[in-house]
Amino acid sequence: MFSAAPVLIGFASLLIGGGVQCGPTGPQAAYAVLAAAPVVFAAGLALTRLVQWLWQRLDPTLSFRLRPHASLFVALLLVAVLTAIKGDRVSRWFGMAFWLYGTSYLSLLLVTLRIWWWRSRPRDLTWAPVVPLVLTLSPTVPLAFETGARSVVEEIAFLIWVFPGYGGIVTGGVLLVLAVEFAIRRGRIARR
Repeated sequence: MFSAAPVLIGFASLLIGGGVQCGPTGPQAAYAVLAAAPVVFAAGLALTRLVQWLWQRLDPTLSFRLRPHASLFVALLLVAVLTAIKGDRVSRWFGMAFWLYGTSYLSLLLVTLRIWWWRSRPRDLTWAPVVPLVLTLSPTVPLAFETGARSVVEEIAFLIWVFPGYGGIVTGGVLLVLAVEFAIRRGRIARR
C-alpha cells in the first residue's frame, strides 16, 4: 500500500532545505511563498465565499464582503512581482511553495472560519481570511533577509508552511469535517 507521508516529508524538506543544500535556502523559500501568496489568498477568498454561501442557509445573518480585500490583494500581487524580479530561483520553487504553503493556508483558514463563525457577533466572515494570512506570511520577512546557517525562523516557517496542510491531507480532512457538520446541522433544521 502506498503512503504519501514519506513523499510529503521529502517535498517539505526540499522547500526549506536540509543539512545538504538540495532544496531552497531560507530566502529562496521566503521569496517563493511571497510569490505564491496572491494566488493562495485569492483561493482562500473564493473558499471563504463558498463557505459563507453554504452556511448562510443555516445562519442567514452570516456575511462576507470581498471589497475590503482588494487593496490587500493588490499589495500581495505587487510584492509577488517584486520578489519574482529580485528573488533567487523563485520560478524553480513556486510550484512547491504554492502546494505546501497553499494547503497549509487553506487548512488554517477553514479552522479560522469555523471559529470565527462560532464566536463573532455579528456573524461576519470578512476579516477571517486575514488572520491565517498574517500568521503564515510572518516568517517571510526575516527569512528574506537572512544570511548564513539555518535558523530558528526557518524551523518555524517549516512548521507553519507545511504541517497545517501537509500537502492537502489535513486540508481535505478539515473540509470533510466541516461538510459533515453542515450536513448534520442541515438535517436538524429540515426536521424542525
